Amino acid sequence: MKRLLIILIVVLIVVFGLAPRLVGGRAQGQYEQMIEQLRSGGAQVTSVKYNRGWFGAQANTELVFPLPPAAKEIPELPQELRFSLASTLRHGPLTSLGGFGLAEIDTQILLNGKQLFPADYPAQLRTLVALNGGTRTLLELPAVNIPAAGNRPAIDFRGLSGILNADAAFNRIDTRLESPGADIAGGKIQRLVIGDITIDSRTARSIAGLMLGDVKIALSHLSLTAADAGDTLQMKQLFIEGLSNAEGEMVSGSARYHIGSLKIGGKEFTGAELKVTAGNLSAPVLAGIQTALNDIQSQRIEPDMQGTAIMNTLVTQLPLLLPHDPTLAIDNLQIDTPDGRIEGRLKVQALGMRLQDLQGGMGFINKLQADAEIKVPETVFRHLSRLQTEKEINREIEMRRELGEEVVVPSPAELKQLIDEITEQQIANLLEQRLIVREEQQLVSTATFRNGRLTVNGTLVPLPFLPPPVAKK
Repeated sequence: MKRLLIILIVVLIVVFGLAPRLVGGRAQGQYEQMIEQLRSGGAQVTSVKYNRGWFGAQANTELVFPLPPAAKEIPELPQELRFSLASTLRHGPLTSLGGFGLAEIDTQILLNGKQLFPADYPAQLRTLVALNGGTRTLLELPAVNIPAAGNRPAIDFRGLSGILNADAAFNRIDTRLESPGADIAGGKIQRLVIGDITIDSRTARSIAGLMLGDVKIALSHLSLTAADAGDTLQMKQLFIEGLSNAEGEMVSGSARYHIGSLKIGGKEFTGAELKVTAGNLSAPVLAGIQTALNDIQSQRIEPDMQGTAIMNTLVTQLPLLLPHDPTLAIDNLQIDTPDGRIEGRLKVQALGMRLQDLQGGMGFINKLQADAEIKVPETVFRHLSRLQTEKEINREIEMRRELGEEVVVPSPAELKQLIDEITEQQIANLLEQRLIVREEQQLVSTATFRNGRLTVNGTLVPLPFLPPPVAKK
């Protein structure tokens, strides 16, 4: 019995002594796969150092994220962000939480060579690698008050927590982030208040390797007061939802935006809704576009050259979607104003269009079809027309001054009368031409585009770039 016990103890010592070394190789493989996911997401991985020991490892990965080309127009902004991920790995099979796994990874993030968080700030970024290779990353950023200093405003950060789960091959990724928000005061922003925010994302690898699924972003409230303007923007109950799925080799997707209420410039809008959809999109073509864009982003080239490369990719790849008759639609547009609801819809589809149709002439027009409708409260329409008319009058006055002409500027009363007269005449003309029609308290316009012909409210509208319709005999 004693001999059996001794043998069992020796076996356990050997197994658990060798196990960290054995699982260390698999842990390194999973770490490298995690870095590959960052690379495929557009990050430039400039350096990966991995020093594996018996019971653990040290890893350091250098990443570069280029900023959009437009940032070059603002000299004070950096052209790229450099991150360093300094990770400490503890090999399994036993974990500090009392379970089993390949490894635990604690990561410290450095930005441009400096710690992203203060040394005494108890930020936690820990990844648990399961025995099957799946990963579970936990993020915990406690609340912190950062006092104002120089041009930097005071920041009351209320914390952030999150969890990211992925299978061993990163074919399925689920993410959830939660934060009570933040309060930023001072500097160019007099005050910015961000309320509770949650982000939920569930994606899985589908046809042609595309990651499809759904993402939901919810924000309880947001208010912004600009120091120079003094106006306050207030928004409540913001919700964004994105969905994508595949059927056969075709991909469809939608994005829905909802705002519970919006207050700006003394006016309050009690709700807004917008849903945009796209369909009949070839999955292989989308995958090719995604791969090409990721390759461009991973190259260390000048922002202007990168922008040109992206544009060339889109110009050459997007027409490949045409053979499948793609659609784009605004299924629902609603804005509730104090004077009534604005409603709209739009659907555009290419039917039988090919690349050669786009290479010369206007033949592609005959292969487009569209339907649209907009309903606007007449008081809102008049208000918007008045604003546009006033803007055009002021632009004309300024232009004539630049030409050296003597301009007699109308008094406020005269300007108001002039704007009223022009606005009334414009609306009368639109009604007479049936480009808009009255329906109770709303002005409505319904349009249809077929075979190169535009019809608005039942009236054929000639288009200047198309020949007139041929009369039927």
